[in-house]
Amino acid sequence: MKAKNFKYLFVVILSALFLTVVLSNEAQATLIPGSLTAANRIRITEILGFGMSSTASYSPRPLGDHRGTQIFLSQDYFSSTTLTNMGNGQSSAGNQQISTLGMGQGLYYDIDTFLYFSPMPQRELMTNYGGLIRGKIFRDPSAQIQLSAALTAAGSNFENKAFFTNTGLDVLMSFLGEKIDLTVGLGQGRCIGQFIGGASGVTDSGNFESHDLSASHLLISGDYNYKNYNFVLTWDRYVESKTNFKLGYRF
Repeated sequence: MKAKNFKYLFVVILSALFLTVVLSNEAQATLIPGSLTAANRIRITEILGFGMSSTASYSPRPLGDHRGTQIFLSQDYFSSTTLTNMGNGQSSAGNQQISTLGMGQGLYYDIDTFLYFSPMPQRELMTNYGGLIRGKIFRDPSAQIQLSAALTAAGSNFENKAFFTNTGLDVLMSFLGEKIDLTVGLGQGRCIGQFIGGASGVTDSGNFESHDLSASHLLISGDYNYKNYNFVLTWDRYVESKTNFKLGYRF
């Protein structure tokens, strides 16, 4: 890699870290209420568990074209105010703003991998990490239509009281323009929610409880490419809706 590219990489990484730390300080991580019934725990898994899932909201243009690399800053927004009415009612849940920092790496045959994580515990109440692997299935150069598939995985931890593990499979159809692309994705996701019991637990039974849910997935994403920069805005829905914004730099 040329020295000039190292300079750009250094500046972008520092800028992304700075923005992520600033935005993380404004995040509202949810306080999990106690005395959660089975219905409460299932609903929390639907809201928080699927809400923390990995989303295939990246530029559809393969990094694997030339084994390129991308770093990105990501923001997820979704509502969890329903939690305030659950269990013992002791929750400060609000609108969630989740910041992550990540990297994408192009591999052979238009296969890309993406990994992300929360670079610091947001108010020390939540940790989050995940990624995906995406491969191009078909592309029609004349119509600029591309078909891809993505395998996703994610994990999150709220206050060491509730843990969520996500996996998913999506099929993505993209319409590629000169600078603007549009992607529609359909798929299926799975989320396992685990809730601790005991004296400091959150279950009404006092025991460790686990719930395994599945849901259909829909996403609509638009992205704008300017030189090496990429801006992506995505509407994403499993059981509830969330909005995702990504700012990426490709080199």
